[in-house]
Amino acid sequence: MQPFLINSHGRMVFPSNFLPQLDFSVIDDLDQRAAVIRRDFDGVELPGEPIEPGSQVTVGANWNR
Repeated sequence: MQPFLINSHGRMVFPSNFLPQLDFSVIDDLDQRAAVIRRDFDGVELPGEPIEPGSQVTVGANWNR
């Protein structure tokens, strides 16, 4: 069984119980590890607008939806 499926849009989809097997044996030292982490995580922002401290959150804005 394949660990992924190709959906009707041609995109690869992983099941919810999929756990990747990572191979850290190719990383020789801490500098390479840091470079991999920077490459994969730096500049990645969470979607949506950040919540600023002290900002007002409107509750019930979509009440009549």
